[in-house]
Amino acid sequence: MDKWARYGAATGIGAIVLFAVGFFVIPEPPDPDATAGEVAGYFVEEQDGIQVGAAFLAASGLALLWFLATLTAVLRRGEGGPRLSSTVFGAGVIAIGSFLAGVTALAVGAYRPANMQASPELAQALLDFDRLAVGVGSLVLAGFFLAIGVLSLREKALPGWLGWTALVAALLVAFGIGSIFSTDGVFAADGVLGFWAGLVAFAAWILAASITLVEALGHPGTPGIFGRVRGAVEGATEGVAGRR
Repeated sequence: MDKWARYGAATGIGAIVLFAVGFFVIPEPPDPDATAGEVAGYFVEEQDGIQVGAAFLAASGLALLWFLATLTAVLRRGEGGPRLSSTVFGAGVIAIGSFLAGVTALAVGAYRPANMQASPELAQALLDFDRLAVGVGSLVLAGFFLAIGVLSLREKALPGWLGWTALVAALLVAFGIGSIFSTDGVFAADGVLGFWAGLVAFAAWILAASITLVEALGHPGTPGIFGRVRGAVEGATEGVAGRR
């Protein structure tokens, strides 16, 4: 068994760990309805924490991209065609790009905090961009999970329970679009449905899928779905390495 195949599958775990570190290192930002002056003060007072946290979040984006490539290889082998698996990869790349764009907005605000004090409205706009980049990208991320769910349940590309949970994740993530309409309540960018439900669903599914793929690769003789998952990941890894 190629050990690099398991490493590729494990990048999902690494991505969630890096994301969690970055998420908790960055100090809690002001509420979406905070004044521009409060937001400017946040960038000034929390510069170090924002910058360190942004670095971890950027690293999680790289790990997510690697895991996305591995996951797509598995789905494509199970699908027998490129349509839905290409949707998964394309939607995943767009979602990662939206996420990193938001992180960049935070990093820009912390890069020259004195400018934020001089222009509080700019500081507020940067924080709004960070939040709404996630909200606008939520429907694309929902499409990512929807395509995975269809492939898992119809083509048996992944275990059925991963397919059903992907469909649940698609629904919860889609609620994030509500954040572009509200600055308070459950659909706000820091609300239960506007942010937290989708975040937990996303992190839990990526973690579960990564562990499942690593487990499948750890049992070479496993028949059925796990055997196909193992063959797909190893086949993709060997192809990249030029051994096929």
